[in-house]
Amino acid sequence: MRNNGNFVLLLSGLLAMGGSLALSGCMNNDYDLDNLDKKIGIGGSGLQLPTNNSVKDITLDDFMDLDESSSVSTDANGDYIYHETGSDIDDVTVDLGEIKVSKSDPTSYHIEIPNMPSSIESLSVGQSATYTGPSINEHAGTFSNLSDAQDYVSKLEYASVNGGIQVRLNFSKKVKRYIKSFSKIEVQLPTYLDIAFKNAATDNPNGGVLDTNHPGRITFSNLSPMNDIYLNLQIVGVDFSANRQTTKYGAITLAPTGKPGESRVSMKGDVYIDVTVGDLEVQNVAVDDGKNYEINTIVTTQDLIVSEVKGKFTPTINVDESKIDLDDLPDFMTKDEVKLDLYNPQIVFNAKTSLPLPGTIKATIIPMEQDGTESKDEHGQSRKIVVDGIKILAGNNQLNKICIAKLNEDIPEGCTDVKTADLNKIFLPKMPYRIDVKIDAKADEDNVHTVALGTYSMKDINYDVTVPLAFGDAAQIVYDDTFDGWEEDMPDDMDLSKFKLEFGAKAINGIPASMIVEAEAIRKDGSVVEDVQVVITPQDVANPKAGVLAGASKDAAGNLVEGVTDLKIEINPLPDAKGLYTNAKLKEIDGLRYKLVAKPTPGITLNKENHKIQLKDISIKLVGGVVLDLN
Repeated sequence: MRNNGNFVLLLSGLLAMGGSLALSGCMNNDYDLDNLDKKIGIGGSGLQLPTNNSVKDITLDDFMDLDESSSVSTDANGDYIYHETGSDIDDVTVDLGEIKVSKSDPTSYHIEIPNMPSSIESLSVGQSATYTGPSINEHAGTFSNLSDAQDYVSKLEYASVNGGIQVRLNFSKKVKRYIKSFSKIEVQLPTYLDIAFKNAATDNPNGGVLDTNHPGRITFSNLSPMNDIYLNLQIVGVDFSANRQTTKYGAITLAPTGKPGESRVSMKGDVYIDVTVGDLEVQNVAVDDGKNYEINTIVTTQDLIVSEVKGKFTPTINVDESKIDLDDLPDFMTKDEVKLDLYNPQIVFNAKTSLPLPGTIKATIIPMEQDGTESKDEHGQSRKIVVDGIKILAGNNQLNKICIAKLNEDIPEGCTDVKTADLNKIFLPKMPYRIDVKIDAKADEDNVHTVALGTYSMKDINYDVTVPLAFGDAAQIVYDDTFDGWEEDMPDDMDLSKFKLEFGAKAINGIPASMIVEAEAIRKDGSVVEDVQVVITPQDVANPKAGVLAGASKDAAGNLVEGVTDLKIEINPLPDAKGLYTNAKLKEIDGLRYKLVAKPTPGITLNKENHKIQLKDISIKLVGGVVLDLN
């Protein structure tokens, strides 16, 4: 924190110049007193020195005199801005890992073909018969697979997967000898499966046809049983919609585990075959397996890896708390009497994300004191604010730049979301030692998104606090300082009986702030000199302190208007209880201690070069009797 001794805006220039001129004015070459003999008394109405001149414009840059390390700087336009960057925040990992549905053990069924004519077994090779039995629809296999538990998917509509299912139909020797062909064999898998052949030559050697009108169905027509059926099906997707689930063929669901927010994929399925026997004709096949007219089925599933999901998500997004130290502040922003009613403070949150789905942030911004306790307002209430509903954009390497501002104006370029909030609550009645920012981030849980599962991140996370030095209606800036060293310049033989000093000037104020000033005379040790009155006029009737009109306001035509104020500062000795004036009191004065209370014009940002003051018509009067011993 710095003591900016030059930031007096108006009074320091006037008093410093007036004081130095007053204390050296008696020896001004325009008044050649060398030829006067011994002691000379100058009385009457006083002596006015010919100092009716002006000083050059004094800009805010002259007053501020900022260090290079200061948190207050200027932008390209010369506007003063207070800026701090929060502590670095660790990268955030968001886990939407692939879901693995583990395979189950193979299942095997034996299906008999009924109503075969008994006479056929007495026929010779090449002789035929007629099958009069019904079509056969039988259960051919089952599976029940579960995934590991996960807590980031709350609803599934569809999933792209990588997995497989194998179906074998092995025909007994009697089937091969006496059935020449099957008119049709249909293999029906669960209807929620989307299937394909990766390589038809090896995965579908029997020439089965995928039925596009009936999900999960493969049809064989006019098939000879001489070659057993082998299907190696690739599962490319699973559909969780209700119309793809059936009681007969099974269902795939997202089943809760019993732990809040946790679930697993449950995939249950039943495989059926529908067989229509065609021509019966004795083939040259030896029946040596001891089996009847049977079809033996084997159904085997592989691990199913879910790679992309359409659904709703609830991933955990943990962002570390950030601490923003508000240090290196000028004194005028930290005095107890200061009220930092800032016009438009802003906090900017930056993060580069690879999140595949949008989300929201709730930011809790907490002002803290140096002792680690939460800052309170004048009534002992919390000054923290909560800003909810901040949008996070989805996208690979997506820059999210979020601005929280008091007003929706002068927003930094590139902001992806803007939220207005009463940030003044953080800074009123005075600037806290630091700001803690807590982030609760969550993905969009209400809408359906399609997401490639994997691990995602938020990187380059940081905060900026940007406060243009523009103020609101309730703002009050307080500055106090001293200028001293008069005693060293005071001639020992100067008689100051009934003497007073008057400093006068016309203040041309181009700074957007009105000011009231009070001062008191002090000794070399800093104690107040009693019985010496410091009067500053003009005065505020309601509050008897000097009032300097604000500048940099605009007239009806939009032109800048300067504030012009005639100032007078008097240092008067007061009589003692007996009505006598004593020389000792004024001789004790080593300088003035003053306090300036500025009321900024709302909404105007202080500018380095454009805002300035000038002191014109500076005059110094020595009023009263002055006795100089020039020997």
